[in-house]
Amino acid sequence: MEEAVGHTEDKSDSENGLVQPVDDSTNSKEYSDLPQPVDDAVKQTSAGDERDSRMESSASCRVQLQNLPRYMGHKQIKTFLAKNVGKSSLRKIRMFSDTVYFSLSSPEEAEKAVKSLNGFEMKGRIITAKISAPEPQKGKDVSKCSCDTPSSRTAREIVTPLADVDYDEQLERKMSDAKRLATTLVRNMISANVMNARAINAWNLVQPIRRSPYTTCYRNKCEFTAGHDLEGNVCVGFVGGRFSANMHYILPMDTCTNISERMKGIVKQFQNFIVDTGEETFNEFERVGVWKMLTIREFADDLMIIVTVFPIEDREKEEKLKESLVEKFLSKDNLSAEENRLRASSIYWQRLANASDPPIYEHIAGSPYIYETILDTRFRVSPGAFFQTNSYGAAVLYSTIAEQAGLLNGNDGLEKSVAENLNDALDLNKTDESSEGTSVLCHVDKPDETAGVAKSVDTNGDVSCMISEKNIEQTKDSTKESPGKEPALTLQPDSTMNVQANEEASESKSANEAVNDLEYNSAVGEEVQSAEESDGVAAKKRKIDDDIVINPLENVNSMMDTTVILDVCCGTGTIGLCLMSLLRRSKTKGRRYLMGIEMVPEATEDAKCNASDNAFTENDCRFVTGKAEEAFRKLRFHMPLSWKVDEANVVGILDPPRAGIHEKVVLGCRMLSSLKRLIFVSCEPSLALKNLVDLCRPRSKKYDGQPFKVTSITPVDMFPQTKHCEWVVRLDR
Repeated sequence: MEEAVGHTEDKSDSENGLVQPVDDSTNSKEYSDLPQPVDDAVKQTSAGDERDSRMESSASCRVQLQNLPRYMGHKQIKTFLAKNVGKSSLRKIRMFSDTVYFSLSSPEEAEKAVKSLNGFEMKGRIITAKISAPEPQKGKDVSKCSCDTPSSRTAREIVTPLADVDYDEQLERKMSDAKRLATTLVRNMISANVMNARAINAWNLVQPIRRSPYTTCYRNKCEFTAGHDLEGNVCVGFVGGRFSANMHYILPMDTCTNISERMKGIVKQFQNFIVDTGEETFNEFERVGVWKMLTIREFADDLMIIVTVFPIEDREKEEKLKESLVEKFLSKDNLSAEENRLRASSIYWQRLANASDPPIYEHIAGSPYIYETILDTRFRVSPGAFFQTNSYGAAVLYSTIAEQAGLLNGNDGLEKSVAENLNDALDLNKTDESSEGTSVLCHVDKPDETAGVAKSVDTNGDVSCMISEKNIEQTKDSTKESPGKEPALTLQPDSTMNVQANEEASESKSANEAVNDLEYNSAVGEEVQSAEESDGVAAKKRKIDDDIVINPLENVNSMMDTTVILDVCCGTGTIGLCLMSLLRRSKTKGRRYLMGIEMVPEATEDAKCNASDNAFTENDCRFVTGKAEEAFRKLRFHMPLSWKVDEANVVGILDPPRAGIHEKVVLGCRMLSSLKRLIFVSCEPSLALKNLVDLCRPRSKKYDGQPFKVTSITPVDMFPQTKHCEWVVRLDR
């Protein structure tokens, strides 16, 4: 069991090895992965230990319920307990997924509640009830803990357990894990009678792991809990300890190397701000106090902070706190460069009482959005939007998806550049020296305090950036000295190659597209010109590696002249729009259309805005809100009139939440006969195994439609210094 709980975020946050005890109301895709706390005081014991345990907890009024139905809210739990236990003595209900703690007025009532609720069946689940250890004291009393507590471990050791392991060794471990899990996948396929499953060599399925360009300071989003440390001082960081007696405290984040120095500075500023206000941090068990959590999203010069508070009844006092927050963090004139680094460009306020409450963000100052650019595609990011926590790794991930989908076949210029720039991304023995005729891009294992950005010239005489830099924060700071230039982290593509590729792609367009292109150019030409003339936008934009496009490892069948990219669970459209941008710059012939499907209406609207911001029109893409399996059946009605889905080559991109997709989506993919290739992206591969097996099962009454077969598995390291890894799985039929 983990000795500390907390988290730093996105589909992705259990990669930090922490459990978050505070309200987890943001995008479920980002946070549904978090393991849930278990109270060690109620574990199984031997007969002698059980007797001692009964004596120890005899005076406890606290009860633990486990195996409750999923998705029960705080109000439903309270109603259930009031009905079965009694409302008068019920107090301090605390929820963690399918586990609930509550207290009663006396130990006798607690024992009575256990007898009443233990074995209770609810929605097909058998509830277990036990007496728990007495509830923890307030954070200020945690200093009374024994010296044998997990406080001996730092946040760095818990959040990034592989921080002190050489990066090549980290990748080797992750490759070994991927091969073991692939072996389990093949075994499950054999059990499911998947055709030719016994002939599959699991290790041959796994392609070389793709490196993260940066291994430190790579996170663009992090959440920090407000509370008290072991000495009782106000602290903003990660939650440590178990939720048993006197083990709830906050660990400072100073030693964590996966977040930037700028982010750490903002946290320190907020910690001082809390002290200055005189308002208490929120106590999870007493349910009193104000300050709960600080969320930071950082992209180049853009920085958004979201302050989460327990609802304040005195609205006048709340407004004064908002004003003080804005005064503290909003950018001002006549400040030094160092002072400006610790200012925000966007500030949000969130009132949140319970984890089950819908997230509502109040914009109180600055810009309503911040922006990030990946693979020459610009995205606006709102406070609740899901966005990959590693922007540099996202460029590698999306390029790997494009490669596995076979979308870049025929783009000789782009593929040549890809091969030269990223061969080393596939090599576990990569060094910092570039091979003849190539440049080594985007690799920082350990920041060098003395090195800068060097330039190398390849055999063709083209200049490219080779990064062997200082820490990321120093590099970002250099962008402020030249506001009209791209930030120093930008890895510029070969501009000559891009211009040539664009010209050749334009010449290869069909006559049917010429009229549409004429209308398109006249519609967006002024916007493009205006954008180029805007120094403010140029100063903020940061290209995340146009050159981070992975070279295809093997030949794939050429795409048909008409290709539909079906982006399922598209979110704000990041993957699909990046693929469309790559295709727009390529020499690939034929028509392409992006269809994005997303259940969250707000995310769909963001996707539409992102498409428009990148000069994609309704002739290029469309985003719809709804369930994927229903959208599949109506796909032809969502397409332009000139498109025939049955005659098109449909390539599916499926990037589901951590827990995977619903069985109906699996059936929908199988039933869509024109879907010949499916790219399944998983940030928790162990939870994706069932979906992958179901996609490959033989046709049956339950699983209709032609089955897929797993062609390859490509691990992508999105979370350096942790044990976690992303999978890009290619399925064909």
